[in-house]
Amino acid sequence: MFDNKSTFLRKTIIFLFLCLSASLCAQSFLNHTTFRVNDKELTVAGVPFKMIAVQGGTFLMGATLDQYRKSRKDEYPVRRVAVNTFYMGETEVTQELWKAVMGQNISANQNPKAPVEMVSWNDCQLFIEKLNQLTGMAFRLPTEAEWEFAARGGAFSGHWLFAGDDFLDGLGWFEQNASTSMPVKQKLPNEIGLYDMSGNVAEWCSDWYGDYAVDNQSNPAGPDNGEDKCVRGGHWKDANNSARVAVRSALNPILSNNFIGLRLVADIAKKDIEEAKNNPIPQIRHFDVFDSSFLPSETISVNGVDFNMIGVQGGSFLMGATLEQTKYADVDEQPCHNVAVSSFRMAETEVTQKLWTAVMGDNPSNKKGDNLPVYNVSWNDCQTFISKLNDLTGKQFRLPTEAEWEYAARGGNLSMQYAFPGSDACNEVAWNAFNCKFMDDVAKLKPNELNIFDMAGNIAEWCQDWYAPYSKSDSTNPSGPNSGNDKVVRGSHWEDGQKYCHCSYRSSAKPTAKNNHIGLRLAL
Repeated sequence: MFDNKSTFLRKTIIFLFLCLSASLCAQSFLNHTTFRVNDKELTVAGVPFKMIAVQGGTFLMGATLDQYRKSRKDEYPVRRVAVNTFYMGETEVTQELWKAVMGQNISANQNPKAPVEMVSWNDCQLFIEKLNQLTGMAFRLPTEAEWEFAARGGAFSGHWLFAGDDFLDGLGWFEQNASTSMPVKQKLPNEIGLYDMSGNVAEWCSDWYGDYAVDNQSNPAGPDNGEDKCVRGGHWKDANNSARVAVRSALNPILSNNFIGLRLVADIAKKDIEEAKNNPIPQIRHFDVFDSSFLPSETISVNGVDFNMIGVQGGSFLMGATLEQTKYADVDEQPCHNVAVSSFRMAETEVTQKLWTAVMGDNPSNKKGDNLPVYNVSWNDCQTFISKLNDLTGKQFRLPTEAEWEYAARGGNLSMQYAFPGSDACNEVAWNAFNCKFMDDVAKLKPNELNIFDMAGNIAEWCQDWYAPYSKSDSTNPSGPNSGNDKVVRGSHWEDGQKYCHCSYRSSAKPTAKNNHIGLRLAL
C-alpha cells in the first residue's frame, strides 16, 4: 500500500487531528440511521443518472490534520459530526439532465455531458421542485455536513487531502489542467464512487454560510438565516488548494456564474430499505462491504451477575503506529494500514472474578475480589469459559479480534485520537506502575470515548488472533493468520510502564500461559 516514503509518512499522521475547542469531547450521538441501501438508477425524459447510497456515520469535520497545512480560518473549529444514510448524485447535475427537466440549457460552456452552470441557488430550487414532480422522489441540495462526509469517502474514507487522493490531477479539473468545465466522469472517483467532488464546478449546498458550531452535532443544517449560501468543492478556475474536502466558500443565492453548479441528494425511503433487504446488491468501495449499522448497548445477566456490552459502530481506521502513538511505538506496530471492521459489541469492562465464578464455579485468581479482573487464565481457559457462557445465555460471545480491540480502544468512530484509550494522560485511564501497586477494581478510572473502561492497564487482555507481523494491505475484518505459536495480548497491565499503555501496543503469549498479568474482555 505504501509505495514511497512520503505516502507512508502521510499515512502515519492523518489521524492526529487538530481540535482547537475544549468542548470537542466524546459524546453519544443520536441514533442516526446507518443502514445500507442499494444505489439507485433513474431516468428522466430519456436522460439516465445515478444516485450513490452513502451509508451514514460519523466523522471529524473541518481542518483535520490532512487538511491543516493549507486550511483556512472558517474551517475551524473541528468537531465530530454524525449524518444519516442518504443518496448523493454520482456526478454533478449535467446540462442534459437540467434541460430534460427545465426545457433549456443556460450554461455558458454548452456541452450536454458537462455540469450545468450559470445557475443560482434559487434556480436550483426550481429545478429540484420540477424534478421531484417528474420522479416522485424528494431530491434536495446536500447539507454542508453531508457534502463533506461524502467527499471524504464516508465510512470508506482513505483520509485524503482531496476527494479520493492527495494528488488532484488524477481526480479533478482545476486551473492547471482545464480552461473550462469538462464532461463529468472523466477523472477518477473517490472511495464511494462519486466523481468530480474536487474541481470541475463548485456545488451549491442547502446551508446558509456561517461559523461552525463548537459542539459535536447530528445532521447539522447550518444557521437559520444569512446572506450567502454555502458552496463546496472547488472548480476549474481555482488553484488546487480550493479543491480540498474541507474548503468552504459562499455566494448570494440570487447570483450565478460559469463555475458553480449543483449535485443532488435524496433521503432514504422505506421502500429503499425493504428493497435492499430483499435484494441486496454488493457495493464494493475502498474496502470490501462491511456492516456499520448502529448497535445499541445491551445488559446481560447470567446466574445473577449483570454485565454491559457496549455497541461499537463499525467503521474504518488506521491501525498501528499512527503519529500520536509513535513516541511509544514498537517495531511490531508498523506498518500502519487501513482497516475496516463491522459493528460489534465490546464488554464495558474486563471479565470480573464475580462473572467468571458465576459461569465456571471457581475463581483461579490469587487475590480475590468480586470486581477485580479475573487472571491466571490461559487463552484456552477463556475458550472454555466462553463456551459455558454461551450455553447459559444463548449468545455467541467470543474474544475480540486484534483489529476490533484496537478500534474500540481508540474510541471507534467517536475517536478523539488520544495516545491512550480515552486520554492523553495515562494515569486518568490506566492502572499502571506509576499509580498502583497491584490491579484494582474495574471501572474506577475514566472510560474512553465509547464508555469502555480499562482498555489500558489494570490487566492485559487475550485476543482471538494468532500473533504475526502486520501486513501493509488494506483489510476488512482481519482475524490474523490461520496458525502460529503465540496468541495476541492487548492492553498492558498494572505492572507496566506508561509507554506500554498506548492504544496500538501489542504483545503475545502462548495460549497455555497463565499469570497475574493477563485476563480477558468479551466481544459479541
